[in-house]
Amino acid sequence: MKKIFLFALLFAFSHLSEATSPKAPVSFCAGGWGEDYFYYNLFLQETMGETQYEPFLLTYESAFYSKNEKQNPSEVTLLNENIEEWQKYLDIPYESAHYLVFKSSREDINSLLQGKTISTSMPDFIDESFIRKHKQALRYIAYAKYLEPYMAVKSTGYNYWGNGPEKDVTELEYQTVINVLERSWQAETDKDLKLRYGYQLVRFAHYNLRFAEAITYFDTHIESLNHRPIMYYYALDQKGGAERGLGNHVQALNDFFQFFTHTKNKKTQAYSSMRITSDLDFEKLLNSAKSIQEKNDLYLLLGFKDFNNPLAAFDKIILNDPNAPQAKVLMARAINQLERSFFPTEYYCQYDKPNCLESASDLRIPLTTNPRSKTFLDQTLEASLKQSNNKDVEDADFWHLTSAWIYFIQKNSNASKGQLDLVKQAKYKTQKDKLEMLLHITEQPVISPEFEEILVNRYNIFSNSQGNERESYSPSTNDFIIDVLANRYLLQKDYAKAFLLQNAILNLEYNPDLELIKAIEEFYHKEEKNVLEQYLMSSITPKHYDYDTRKYVLDKSFDLPVYIAFVKGNTLLREGKANDAKEQFDLVPEDYARFKGDFNTTTQQLDLLNEVFYDGYSNVPASVFGYNRIECFECPEDLMIGEADKVIEVDYLENFPFIKTLMNKRELSEAVISLEKEARKKGKKAAQANYLLGNFYYNTTTIGYYRHILAFDASNGNGSKYSNYLSWGGQYVVQKPSYPLYFKNYGFKTWFPDDFQLPLEYFDKALKLAKEDELKAHILFAAAKCEQGIFYSTQEDDDLNNLASLNYQDRQKKRIEIKNTRYREYFKKLKSYNHTAFYEDVKTYCKYFEFYTTSN
Repeated sequence: MKKIFLFALLFAFSHLSEATSPKAPVSFCAGGWGEDYFYYNLFLQETMGETQYEPFLLTYESAFYSKNEKQNPSEVTLLNENIEEWQKYLDIPYESAHYLVFKSSREDINSLLQGKTISTSMPDFIDESFIRKHKQALRYIAYAKYLEPYMAVKSTGYNYWGNGPEKDVTELEYQTVINVLERSWQAETDKDLKLRYGYQLVRFAHYNLRFAEAITYFDTHIESLNHRPIMYYYALDQKGGAERGLGNHVQALNDFFQFFTHTKNKKTQAYSSMRITSDLDFEKLLNSAKSIQEKNDLYLLLGFKDFNNPLAAFDKIILNDPNAPQAKVLMARAINQLERSFFPTEYYCQYDKPNCLESASDLRIPLTTNPRSKTFLDQTLEASLKQSNNKDVEDADFWHLTSAWIYFIQKNSNASKGQLDLVKQAKYKTQKDKLEMLLHITEQPVISPEFEEILVNRYNIFSNSQGNERESYSPSTNDFIIDVLANRYLLQKDYAKAFLLQNAILNLEYNPDLELIKAIEEFYHKEEKNVLEQYLMSSITPKHYDYDTRKYVLDKSFDLPVYIAFVKGNTLLREGKANDAKEQFDLVPEDYARFKGDFNTTTQQLDLLNEVFYDGYSNVPASVFGYNRIECFECPEDLMIGEADKVIEVDYLENFPFIKTLMNKRELSEAVISLEKEARKKGKKAAQANYLLGNFYYNTTTIGYYRHILAFDASNGNGSKYSNYLSWGGQYVVQKPSYPLYFKNYGFKTWFPDDFQLPLEYFDKALKLAKEDELKAHILFAAAKCEQGIFYSTQEDDDLNNLASLNYQDRQKKRIEIKNTRYREYFKKLKSYNHTAFYEDVKTYCKYFEFYTTSN
């Protein structure tokens, strides 16, 4: 988040151009992705209709709120008050005054004053009569245009925002400019022009850091006129800067606040000046406030300062004036604060209540996971209803609308509709129509086929939902509706729609749940799909970015039944159900490839011997039944470290010729089935078959070398799919994802549960059948790795799950003690085979085992 202090400094040096031309405004709209993008902004805060106070609406990412609209001057909702004064003074339209002050050149104005012809085409209103009538005003505008480029304090060099201004006041001869302005002020008889010359005097002295002179000029050339249009307060702002420069902070604060309360365009500038002035004491300012307007502005700033709870200031404002615009600002902020709690783009529990959703009686969103938000909701509703029922309130429609909105957040549809029916003014129609739609959708107990037709045909909810082709990633009303629908579908166990509304089909690869896959299959085969279902089917085909056309294009080769069979086959094989997996792989064409074409070759697994790529389906190497001698993920399996070293070693394959050197997934499942048949027999070969099966199922866990083969990944490189175990409180906790509300961000909640008991069962069978010590040593080491996996993944060991009260060192010491005493059975047995060649090999390449054997 950008520092408010830095923004305030920027404002402090931007009081430059209001007599003549505007500087480019600083955009305080949040850019990129931050806090202001993590909730659905359904109630537009600008609905409160008080444009001059819009910068004080709620935002977390920026110092001040901004609509971030690109508008022409003539289309700006809040007109420039300086131009409004020129418009009134010159008796011309606003657009004409805007052109004269901001767009015309000084050279052209001087030429016209001298009666010369100019080449630039001027607007029709600038004729001889206009020039003759407003000669003095044009002279002032021309000289102000001359001064304007220099109206900046001298830069000290590079700053946070870039280089300083190109020019500054030190480039003008101080006394020469002062003399011109003094003579002009003395000669001028018109109070408005006299005031503007006085403003230039105060400003020029202030930016030259001649603070005492600036204050004197204010007293003698501004205050003495006893004339207070907006330019008086612009000059007072400059005087405030000079007072601050002299250390007169109390007076400076009063000046800045008077500027704040009287300006429409420069409230953020005025407040920033207040913030960086020492001794900002709102109580003192309140005591000196002369009018209800001033008091309410101060209460607004108090609410802005304590933006998480604006209601205390709200109550004081409406006590002063029930029609105060500042009250609308604080109510809009309060509703926005509520939406951040009740309408997040992703629901989560507080850190101290990780299971907050388990006790919820109603999981229909919107909901809150923070009890404090419920209290604030009730308080805000009470405040809004009080205003809507106050007979002295002139714009009761606004308060009926806010009350309806808060009832909607509270999930009280009937009360919300009752308040909404009382809103009659056309200016609130957009928000009223939106709320009527949201009420209609959220109050549905079940999303029926009939209502699905309404969603598509009446509400057109998919009009802006184009997946990868979205132009904006800012949360939208449509996105909120999609969340609501996905939530309702999940609760009514319509899992396919719940998933497809919020996820690309390929997200199944991050948590391949067979129940969900079955639901999607059934949805695919359903006949007579309605409009909503047809949309979901039309968007099910994956897209990829075509760098030639620079567009997202459909993967024309995608076949959903084939893809589903592929996903199910991988999942079933990982679970040890080889026969069921083969039935699925029988449905997959021989030339199927999950990773195609120019897939990032730096992450592809390369088999150097055969010079082929693993494409997600084919080219699985026979070494998937081997074991890794060296722990090196991403190293090619036959990478030669030394003369006799390689990462993967495979034993006993020559006894099982049905295992091909390279296999597709169907052939792999066939090899596993054949090994299982051999494993059920007796003797040496059966022991070897069990050993190879144990290796395969261990290798395809998330800590195995071939973990990517059944996890829909191109390589075994580190990634979210291999991060099941997170250290927390002294033990490793398996982070199984849950979906209590919807399947949103399914791909962010990876889940590939490891079953180390499955390979261990094969190793135990192999150990019982083995007769040779060399084979037994191989088996024991492989079983020890499974035992280590069980240690990391276990949830049943109470001693491991109750270490949080210990300090870090004691916690680590206790974990190692538990590991060595309860999860080292196979290591202990392996020590008795220290006469084998494999034992010596293991000590060479497994340093942990070497440490274990020498320390135990």
